[in-house]
Amino acid sequence: VTNEARSGLRLRGDGALEGQAPPNANNTLPVVTNLEDKTVRTDLINNLLADPGLRDNQLTTLEQLVVGNGYPGLIVDYRGVDAVPSVRADYASFIGDVATRLHAANKTLAVRVETPTQVSAEEWNTGGYDWRALGNVVDKLIIPAPVDPRAYAAGGEMEQLLKYATSEVDRSKVAIELPA
Repeated sequence: VTNEARSGLRLRGDGALEGQAPPNANNTLPVVTNLEDKTVRTDLINNLLADPGLRDNQLTTLEQLVVGNGYPGLIVDYRGVDAVPSVRADYASFIGDVATRLHAANKTLAVRVETPTQVSAEEWNTGGYDWRALGNVVDKLIIPAPVDPRAYAAGGEMEQLLKYATSEVDRSKVAIELPA
């Protein structure tokens, strides 16, 4: 089954969402984000992770969005998660809580991470996103592909990224977001 990702919902300061939920065509996956006109609202995601009340509100909001509208699942695209180890762990825990609620309702969860930075041939800096922890709880981990065409040469950056990604996450859960 091919699903269609549809944006239009943004994280709000109180942990709820703003914007218009997309119409459900039985294969629609709503995308929730913290992007406002190409500006990453790191304050919103950091506040959410730091405040249990905001976090609970967000969990309930996401569950109601997906279950209430009959969507097959959800894509979370929260950018700018702080790479501080405690925040990184809080984000993975939060996503685990979202996954638990959605899986209990027989729904799926995909999480988009940000483009990692290559540190060496085998190592990548994934910033505020613990790929292994996220991969253990989500159905899909969406990884942006490199934009530079040279990255796709044999033995190039893309090949090394895929090798790293599949060492951290079950290969059946890895999804690559290609630039259009």
